[in-house]
Amino acid sequence: MRTKLLTIALMGLISGKLMAQYSFFPFDTDAKDANKKIVCTASEDGIAFVTDTARGPVIEFDGSNGYLQLGSNAFNFDAMTFNVWFLWDVPASVWWVRIFDFGKPDNPDPGNHDVNFLTTFAFEDKLRWVIHSDEAAGGIDTILMSKAKIDVKKWYMLTCVHGGGKAELYLNGELQSSKSIGFKASDLVYDNCYVGKSNWAADALFKGRMDNMAIYNKALTADEIAQLYQSQLPTVVRGTQNANVSIFSRPGRIVAQLPASLSQATIVVYNVAGLEVAKIKANSATTELPVKSGLYLVKVSSGSQNYTAKVMVR
Repeated sequence: MRTKLLTIALMGLISGKLMAQYSFFPFDTDAKDANKKIVCTASEDGIAFVTDTARGPVIEFDGSNGYLQLGSNAFNFDAMTFNVWFLWDVPASVWWVRIFDFGKPDNPDPGNHDVNFLTTFAFEDKLRWVIHSDEAAGGIDTILMSKAKIDVKKWYMLTCVHGGGKAELYLNGELQSSKSIGFKASDLVYDNCYVGKSNWAADALFKGRMDNMAIYNKALTADEIAQLYQSQLPTVVRGTQNANVSIFSRPGRIVAQLPASLSQATIVVYNVAGLEVAKIKANSATTELPVKSGLYLVKVSSGSQNYTAKVMVR
């Protein structure tokens, strides 16, 4: 029974994997599309690949020079979904910072070309998604605002859906705003597709971190987005007695970073079938276990202290 329950739980965790992405950018060691569909070019400066205590390997933007540019075929679909995890590290006095901005360079009048960008909104610390087609729907802006305010240095999953005659904005798997829209995603034509940078030179660059950026050539449903959020929650499920446990993946291995109080803990790794594939006594602050690619459940135990994390290894 224990094996069956663990199998069911793990299959639930990987349900989001079944929603195949057109493009997927894990941001572990570079900015490349793992599916090799879309070219992504990183700026020469201002970009680093670091280890986050909650999410493992991520991309970091310095807020001064760092940004990404996607190829022009990034959104040539009748329906599409853009999904990314982000951690904002922008001062409260800085507004109009872009998570993404697809359009034309520094045009003073957004009403005469196609625009698609997501930014912070002045004075409210909320997300604002603006979509504009010069030819469709009479050139009227479609604007969606998040209900929730965004805190700095906190991870969020952002999902933008354009398809089926509507645009929908989600945060952490929950619908924030929905608007009818009278044109397809493929009706919009862009010169520049930036991540972390605006097409208007006066706007500040994104400062913070991103992880697991994905583009789907379909409009994900509310249930699929909720599943995606659950399947990609930060790897660490923290216990109440100690918040310094970090379990994440590197290519071909699972990494456990433990505080001194857990330096002799037992680490057990289970595969999706609920079978134990590795067991080791931690002997230092950082313990690495070589494993094959796949999804695993990792349990750290020491006396009354128990920590559990799900880890996807590539």
